[in-house]
Amino acid sequence: MDLFYVNGIDIQEMEKEGIILPVVEIKIRYLLPLHFGDTIIIHTTLESKMKTRLLFRYRIINQHKKLIARAETSLVLADKITGKLFSDSEWFIKKL
Repeated sequence: MDLFYVNGIDIQEMEKEGIILPVVEIKIRYLLPLHFGDTIIIHTTLESKMKTRLLFRYRIINQHKKLIARAETSLVLADKITGKLFSDSEWFIKKL
């Protein structure tokens, strides 16, 4: 959520106005196991900003700097009440 905050996007205010950012797809590839007590770092990049969708990629690293997993999430802008996607969310995408 820091990405949104530093770009002047208040997610809580958007939700009050009826706009939500649901996750519509998650992909994850586990490469190594995690164990209780492990410390992880999640590196996140905004991979693409399409007209109606945001694609984030993640690299999960353990305390030994070993890659544990790779993941992706896709988010869309939708109406909080109806669940319908916004067909034009360029105003939001341009801020990122």
